[in-house]
Amino acid sequence: MIKRNKFYKFLSLASFAGTIAVSSVYYKENTPNAYEIKVFDKAVAYVKADENALKQIAKINNELENRFKSTNFKDSIFVFNSKVNEDYLIDDKLLEKSIIQNGGIEVEAFSMLCDGKEIAIIASQMEGKEALDKVANYYASKNGVNIKESNVKNKITYEKKKTLLKDVDDVDKVKERIIEVNSKLKKPLLVIEFKGTSQSTKNISPETIIKSSNSILEGQSQIENQGKYGEKIVLKEITMQNNNIIDSKVISEKVTIPPVNKVILKGTKSNEDKDKTASTSFVSPSRGTISSNFGMRWGRMHEGLDIAANLGEPIYAALDGTVTYSGWASGYGNLIKLKHNDGIETYYGHCSKLLVSEGQKVKKGEKIAEVGSTGNSTGPHLHFEIRINGVPKDPTKYLNDIKNK
Repeated sequence: MIKRNKFYKFLSLASFAGTIAVSSVYYKENTPNAYEIKVFDKAVAYVKADENALKQIAKINNELENRFKSTNFKDSIFVFNSKVNEDYLIDDKLLEKSIIQNGGIEVEAFSMLCDGKEIAIIASQMEGKEALDKVANYYASKNGVNIKESNVKNKITYEKKKTLLKDVDDVDKVKERIIEVNSKLKKPLLVIEFKGTSQSTKNISPETIIKSSNSILEGQSQIENQGKYGEKIVLKEITMQNNNIIDSKVISEKVTIPPVNKVILKGTKSNEDKDKTASTSFVSPSRGTISSNFGMRWGRMHEGLDIAANLGEPIYAALDGTVTYSGWASGYGNLIKLKHNDGIETYYGHCSKLLVSEGQKVKKGEKIAEVGSTGNSTGPHLHFEIRINGVPKDPTKYLNDIKNK
């Protein structure tokens, strides 16, 4: 008897558990997981059943009622609980498009006419004006213009029109259509004239100033300062029709970076001074003989005089001066530069030994180095240059005691 009771008790528990399992499966398979959206009696979409979907539907209702004042969309759009395969669910963001395109809702809208020709169907005259403003702003932005005032040169009118909601254009679509059609026609479909201001940054060219200099020979010149461009902000008043500028005038300019003037020094020193210097001032920098003259050599300019001499022979300062460089220089090898009066410089290259240092003052005829073959050299010699205001000159015109080889 006891065993039988236990058996019945087991059957009862098993039956109860089975009932719960079956019920759970039934509940799971039949519990709503979606909202079915209907316009009148037509299903247009399925969305996930959550609070966000309801908020989105309420938002769509409000937006449509704001656009079309005479239509009560709450009486057209309905929400039902539903159970569907998740593959049928659409994103909340696509819901409005689905309602508009598939709902078959009829609305009272406006036909927007340009010179009597329909160019769009819009929800309200306010949206038509907004679309025209966007067209003007498109052309203005493209040309960097801030609009102050605008007007349409065509005659724009509006006529009430009953149509399907899906056939009503939004503001951006109207704007894009007008711009696209205008770009394809020789004579624009619609012309908007607007005035505004445009700001840009412009370069200011430096002025050229010419100054006299008695340290430069007459007929020669030297750039003292290359100059530098400045900048200014230019404010213009612009009048446009669509993408075309029909009037432009400068209303203000503000210099933000002043230009730096270019300065050219014009020589006033007479050639008599040059001839006097050439005939009386210089001494030969070496006791050797000329092995290569000043001028074109091997397809390029040889800017000095080569004086052949034995290795270690003394090199002398050609004039009183100050050492501005004593060291290695590309091509020259060991090099000494002396600065003299009247814009004159002398160079002494390929030295084997340098006997003076930068800043040191030397006298004409003083030993400053020894002949060598350093740098680009094929044998012992002195490469000697005379430069006047930076311009290489033929040393033979200034040296009386130098011998040709």
